[in-house]
Amino acid sequence: MPLGYDADSTAFTEVRYRALGQDWQPGFPAARLAIGEFWGSLFQLVTATGYELEVSLVDSFPVFEKVILTAATTTLAVPNVQSSGNLKWVSPNGIGSVYSETSPGNLQTLFASGLPCGTTVLMKGGNYTLDNLNLQLNTDCAETKPITIMAAPGESPVFDGGSYEQYTWTQGTGDTSIWWTNLPADLEFNALCLVDGERMYPYPLLTPLPIDPTFPNLWDLNYDLPGYYRNKQNQVFIKTLDKKNINDSEVIFSKRFNCLTINGNNKNVHLRIKGIHFKYYGKGSCEKDPFGNPTNCFPSNTIRIVDASHVVVDNCIFDFCNYPLTFEGNSNDNIVMNCQIKDGTGYWSHAAFKTSRDVIPWLFDGSCGSYGRYLENSGINLAPNPGQVTQGNIVWKNTVEGVVGGISLGSSNGSIMTENDVYENKVSWCYDGIDALGEQRNTRIWGNDVGHCPVGTSLIWREQKPVYIFRNVYHHLDQRKNYRDDPNFQDCNNTATHQSWSTALKLNAGTETDPNDLIYFIHNTVHSNEPLAFNLYLWTPTWKLLQLRNNIFYSEGESNFMFDGVMNQPTYSFESIGNNVVNAGNNVKGIVRPIHGGLNECFEYENMGDLESGLSGTTGSSFSFFENTLNELPHFVDPENEDFHLLPTSPLINQGLPVLGFNNQFEGIAPDIGAFELADSIVSVQPVILLETGLVIFPNPSTGEFFVRFNSPGGVADLQVWDSQGRLLAEKHVSDLPSGMQTLGVNISTFQTGVYF
Repeated sequence: MPLGYDADSTAFTEVRYRALGQDWQPGFPAARLAIGEFWGSLFQLVTATGYELEVSLVDSFPVFEKVILTAATTTLAVPNVQSSGNLKWVSPNGIGSVYSETSPGNLQTLFASGLPCGTTVLMKGGNYTLDNLNLQLNTDCAETKPITIMAAPGESPVFDGGSYEQYTWTQGTGDTSIWWTNLPADLEFNALCLVDGERMYPYPLLTPLPIDPTFPNLWDLNYDLPGYYRNKQNQVFIKTLDKKNINDSEVIFSKRFNCLTINGNNKNVHLRIKGIHFKYYGKGSCEKDPFGNPTNCFPSNTIRIVDASHVVVDNCIFDFCNYPLTFEGNSNDNIVMNCQIKDGTGYWSHAAFKTSRDVIPWLFDGSCGSYGRYLENSGINLAPNPGQVTQGNIVWKNTVEGVVGGISLGSSNGSIMTENDVYENKVSWCYDGIDALGEQRNTRIWGNDVGHCPVGTSLIWREQKPVYIFRNVYHHLDQRKNYRDDPNFQDCNNTATHQSWSTALKLNAGTETDPNDLIYFIHNTVHSNEPLAFNLYLWTPTWKLLQLRNNIFYSEGESNFMFDGVMNQPTYSFESIGNNVVNAGNNVKGIVRPIHGGLNECFEYENMGDLESGLSGTTGSSFSFFENTLNELPHFVDPENEDFHLLPTSPLINQGLPVLGFNNQFEGIAPDIGAFELADSIVSVQPVILLETGLVIFPNPSTGEFFVRFNSPGGVADLQVWDSQGRLLAEKHVSDLPSGMQTLGVNISTFQTGVYF
């Protein structure tokens, strides 16, 4: 807006949009930024479709003024990565310069010669035992002439950084459950050790320190993790939880540091990478002083893409790789889709992966067992340079398991990320599922399944303006064992819990005097079933606005919400409207602790009205309130098997409130609460058996009649049949049912093909 426009901040926007030729739809209002801008997004559009946009900018003081702005564009098409142009065939043992299917060449040689626009590299199957590959791209390529590196049809190329040598393991003397061997010099500073497919934790010490016996060491396995220890003499020691003989196991180390670095030289390279398997890139690297002691150490990377725009990485696999896929610097309009990433570091506790950073050797132990590890990494990592603006990146339909940070956008270095999307990914067993760090503008995190993570989404730095988090499922929020007396994790008596709490949103960073974040949390489903797993743990408020609409918060633990350190915060924002808040454990909806680490007191609230009064009274804020709150058991389809759709019998069907731009279209008379509309439900047609009643539905599927067999206590029985839109289609009532095993039937021969409840 023009300099000085709307000095009294009374202006607002009205947004509407439509696909070309269709009816207008209301959009979510754009967010007002303090610097005199409005930023907003349109949501859940259709790919490769033309849209019109109309924004009305309205200012009512000192005089009424309305300006209508219009625009039109077409949404992106889903990339279809195929071979085309100048074909270059390579194989693990390729030689020569023909690069044909019958006479493939060498990949390293080909990369060194450069890849012109329109080149397709077809990789034959087999193991490419390569590292430190470097590809320089110096030309802007047209979208119609991309550079493509992909698996040849029917082939499975693998970049393999593993060392599979067989060693003779010697049993330890002080602890006979420890086994050790000597590694060759080229495996020094190894940060990857797998025993029978399980990642070993790299303990920094072999035995306890006299000055600090509790510091993590292999002898005691203080982190409750199987592990290994290596010293600068390149001896390695392994101990598992079941104390197995390592001679009977497969042990894999990494002998490769980096796999592939692509430097785009700030060009629109239009690069495509598809169908390649990467595994076991995780060897540490350190500089040494004249005495052979490590000094500076560096984390390894698998694919590192620098200053390159319009890159698509599709259908690639990464197994036990450090920093599997990283975009650095000026990297815009990139897409990562359909990739699979698996590691073991994400299963560790907060203290464990923090200690995997290099530490100064203890004065009492100069063996340097910690050096070269750097295992606090991210699966998919977008990391701009300080002060840089990065935009238009998409992370879509990937599966990330067991990495410390599943998907990470941005960094805390003053960079700015705008118009980035993270959606429809499945992230599990990470510590942080999805991170959005640094300054974010119009970041959209939606449709993701994040399970078994202590932190669902982390926005731990200021300047989230705005961030939209919607239609996600955060489930089985994971409490983890912590280590020692960490002041961040204290119970209401201000004593260390030795457990780390969980939260769907992590917002605690920065200062309390400069809140700027605009965060919208809409139509999400949040589920936790561990004692110390909170659906939201909110501490050290740094946000300007936090709006929650139509979410499900289901807990079986200590509380749904924990408001920590919120004394005397008159601008504290927690706007909860239309959410379902239920605690099936002890019925505590929220806990308010006025001072973190101060007075030994917490206030527990079972009633939402009391929680609102307690929170607003403690903060002194008029922006902390709960409206239209429900307290209903959701009736999920199958939470044990991670299906959090709603059954047609759910009391949350048709109970949502309108949220412009997010639920314009819905089934029934109103939106459903939570991440899914009932029409999205996917329900198993396997026989349903409820053990406590012996209930069985058969035959299933059926074309004529269903029967329900169950063990009846006698009395009244009701049988109802619902369709997937929540309509009651048939019912049967029996008022004098005898006790014992009974069978009721219902005719469905006139029903259309489909799924019924």
